[in-house]
Amino acid sequence: MPKLKPKILTYLSKKLKLSTNSVRQYISRERTNHPKATLNAAAQLFALSNKTTVLRMLDKEDRATLPSNIEIAEEKVILKNKKRGT
Repeated sequence: MPKLKPKILTYLSKKLKLSTNSVRQYISRERTNHPKATLNAAAQLFALSNKTTVLRMLDKEDRATLPSNIEIAEEKVILKNKKRGT
């Protein structure tokens, strides 16, 4: 079983302003609810519950263990055109 990626752990701790130990505990709790999910997939579930995502950091193996009822919506980025100065 793959380990939790350190960059996922540091990203979530900085983004959510939590200690790394707290993030590890929350991810572990997600694993109890979804035992088939890898640690990285559980980190994605925890991130979704906090209105963020780490999906770009997941491998194919991790994505395959995500529950199928979880919706992963792609964010829409809106770019505003700025007028040039005359």
